[in-house]
Amino acid sequence: MRRYAVANGCGRLVTLTYREGQHDRAAVKADWSGFARKLRARWPDLAWVRVLELHPGGHGWHIHAAVSRYVPKAELAALWGRGFVDVRRLRSGSGPASREDARRAARYVAKYVAKAWADGDRRPGEHAYEVAQGHAPALERLSAWGREGAVLAAVAVMGGELPAYRWDSDASEDWRGPPVVFAAWP
Repeated sequence: MRRYAVANGCGRLVTLTYREGQHDRAAVKADWSGFARKLRARWPDLAWVRVLELHPGGHGWHIHAAVSRYVPKAELAALWGRGFVDVRRLRSGSGPASREDARRAARYVAKYVAKAWADGDRRPGEHAYEVAQGHAPALERLSAWGREGAVLAAVAVMGGELPAYRWDSDASEDWRGPPVVFAAWP
């Protein structure tokens, strides 16, 4: 989910709530589906990732989404039509939207996925989050000589940013497979 959000620049947060508490999870999902169809019709290039949250204090469900572009709050409110809409951009600086903005939004939305697991709000067989179709991150194939060359090629693709986490199979005495390097960016 975080990779999708960052790859699509989902650096703005949208929260949808109900005028009166909605306690039927299936109804919330159906409401989101209708809302998402309207979003797709109005902004076909809009990528989003959505999670549900059961509001503490018995106020019912609401929806958090990270979206990829500016969408006027008034238009979102008109499309939602069931209550309140909050829109904000998580800025890492004063300039245009950045990868860090998308990372912040992805972390924010991801915490609700983790919360759903911890609180038991997720139903068996149900997705913990949903993403807009047609915006899958592009696969990039890299060729390099050796593991260090592969890591350097990946760093170049990531704009020169070093990985936040790196694992090398040479460091594991228990590793029985082919040589592997795993690198992850936040």
